[in-house]
Amino acid sequence: MVWFLGLLACFQPAPPEVHPTRQLVSDEEVAILVDRLASAAGVQSSHVGAAGQPSEVWATAVAVGSKATVDQRITLLNHESPVVRVYMAGTLCAEASASDALRALEADLSEVGVTDGCDISQSTVGQEVASKRWCSAALTGVGK
Repeated sequence: MVWFLGLLACFQPAPPEVHPTRQLVSDEEVAILVDRLASAAGVQSSHVGAAGQPSEVWATAVAVGSKATVDQRITLLNHESPVVRVYMAGTLCAEASASDALRALEADLSEVGVTDGCDISQSTVGQEVASKRWCSAALTGVGK
């Protein structure tokens, strides 16, 4: 039985290689916003709670997506914060140059808290990326 569990462990996807903000982004304005986003406890939809209050976390994600270039957002898919990885994936859904990186992120088993409207749950980065529920042009500042 022990050998079977050891064999099973060999087939688990490797955890993503992640890095802090300053190793991924040199633009100070973007880095400050990314660090603010990384401090969030989880991802949130644009409006949360029973009264549908605007989410500050979402607003910060929009600010990052608006300021960061496509290449910076692709690089941020390797950020140490699962929150940053989910939101940046959401900004890149329609970006052909990000398709391989997004597909690889679907195997990310890092846990992330999710607040979608009134619904609060736990998920993984991979589940959130695969669900495409965070895919939104609004995260890049379009249609604000």
